Order: sequence, then C-alpha cells, then structure tokens
Amino acid sequence: MSARKNPHRPRGPRSVVALLLALALVAAVLYGADHLLRARAESHLASELRQALPEVSDDLQVQIDGALFLPQLITGRVGSAQVSASEIQIDAFSAHDTHVYLRGIHLREPYRVEHLQVDALAPAQTLQALLAAAGVPDGVRIDLEGTDLTARSQLLGVPLAAVLVPEARGRSIAITVGTIELGGTRIEAADLPDAMTGWLSDLEVELSDLPEPLLLDHLEVRPGGVALRVTGTDVAIEDL
Repeated sequence: MSARKNPHRPRGPRSVVALLLALALVAAVLYGADHLLRARAESHLASELRQALPEVSDDLQVQIDGALFLPQLITGRVGSAQVSASEIQIDAFSAHDTHVYLRGIHLREPYRVEHLQVDALAPAQTLQALLAAAGVPDGVRIDLEGTDLTARSQLLGVPLAAVLVPEARGRSIAITVGTIELGGTRIEAADLPDAMTGWLSDLEVELSDLPEPLLLDHLEVRPGGVALRVTGTDVAIEDL
C-alpha cells in the first residue's frame, strides 16, 4: 500500500523560483504600464495647457509627481505636477523661465486644478510698457538700474529721479515712490509736497486680462527683470 502524498508539503526550490519569477514579471508589466500611462497623462495635460495658453513656448513640459501613477489614475486625481516652459504669456507679461506647480489635478472633464502657482521672470521692458500704459506723463523715462525701477524727468529744469516700488495687489500693480533725487540731492518722497510726486504715487497698472481665478500675489524687481508669482485656487485649465 503506497503512502499518501502530503498536500501541505513545502514547495521545492524550483517552485519558489518559479513563483518569484512570476511575481517579478507581473511587477515589470505593472511598472511598464504605470510608466506608459504616466507619459500619456503628461502628454495629454501638456496638450490641454497649450490649447489654454496659445502663446506658450514649444518646449513646455509636464512632470507628474509620485512614485506610482496607477493609484492616482484610479482615483481620478493627481496629487501634484510641475510644468516648465522657457516663455509664457501671462496677461501683458511676457514671462521667461516659467515654472508652474499644480496640486490636486482632476483627470476628468472639466479638468480642474485645486491650486496653481506660477513663478516666472518678466523682462524689464514689459513692466516699463505697462507703466507707460498706466499714465506716465510724456517726457518721463523708466529705467531699470540694478534692482531699482527709476523714473527720470525734470522739474523746473532740474533733473529728477524717483525710485518706483511696484507692489502686487491681486488684479493690479500699485506703484509707490521710494527715494527721490532732485538736482543731486536725495530726498524722501514723504518730505515733498504731493503736487511734486502725486503723478507718480497715483500710478496703478490694471491686469484686466488676467483670468478670474488667478491673482498676482508677489512681484520683485531684480537685475534684468521682474520676478512675479501668480496663484489660483479651483482653476479650470480651459479658463487660463
């Protein structure tokens, strides 16, 4: 009478190796699918952004964050992504070195982003043009000198130079006056009568073309340009 086989007998080395190989194969397939689906999602998001921002440069790239994409795809929500482009048009700003940070991206139409942040550098000529359009009197020249935005003119034949301080105010840029140099003498703007500086302190640049969900919340003059930050919450990509 032959002995009965033990159904709970430990698997042999070959069975363990075969199981490990099968698991490795499944993992490789899943990883490859994850990589492929991530790349397709990045390409699709880039296409949507190019349609929403027709004046963006051709080198726009999207990178979806996270070790795995499949779990995000299943939930229909990407935790975060980064977008870069060498040039982008934001209202009247032709901005360079643009980096966009997206959080909470919904993958179903309408494609919405829970939070968006744009960091970019606008050339000095852009801000100069905006100031000119805001009502700078004829004969006033706006120059960028290091980190100072300076308005130059003459007052009763005496050279006048006023340092302008732009401030981000959501949907506009307010201009205040810092120090003033009159005939080689430096004077605080507060020490001069409003009649002499009112035409400068009343300047305000309206950002009328900035999409409603977005706000300009930071602006800093730097050598060669103006660093700006635009943010928005619950933004539909098609509204950009």
